[in-house]
Amino acid sequence: WVNRPVGERNYIMDRVERGLKTQLEELDANDVQLAHFGRKDRLQEHYPSLMTALNEAEAQTTHNTGQEVKLVIDFGTAKRTYTDKELDEAGVPDLLIRTAEPRTSGWPIGPQTTLYFLRKPFTHITVLDVLQGIDLHARSQVKEGT
Repeated sequence: WVNRPVGERNYIMDRVERGLKTQLEELDANDVQLAHFGRKDRLQEHYPSLMTALNEAEAQTTHNTGQEVKLVIDFGTAKRTYTDKELDEAGVPDLLIRTAEPRTSGWPIGPQTTLYFLRKPFTHITVLDVLQGIDLHARSQVKEGT
């Protein structure tokens, strides 16, 4: 993301931060645990208020035992090798939504992972796009009988 134009980066990070702040109470009320995975050092350097919002969201929802949402920002590149500890902590996602290009950037996936690639930049993603990804995952689980 560091190679993206500054205006696009700022727009993306601002949307993520605003989303966290507006949805945090609802996530907590619904027993959702939120965790951030990725390069905290670079986010802290470039977007300290986003890092603060992520830390607050993790702290507020850490006790929750329901659904887990893992927000992956700046996890790395396809060339990076992850440690076993990093992969264990991150876990294998049920649904991986990727924007712009069809790659997983080395994110661990499993046989139950639904991959949903949107061929448009993050700045053009809508709530409907995300809901379609969730629907695709739900349909694949029913089809597989899980």
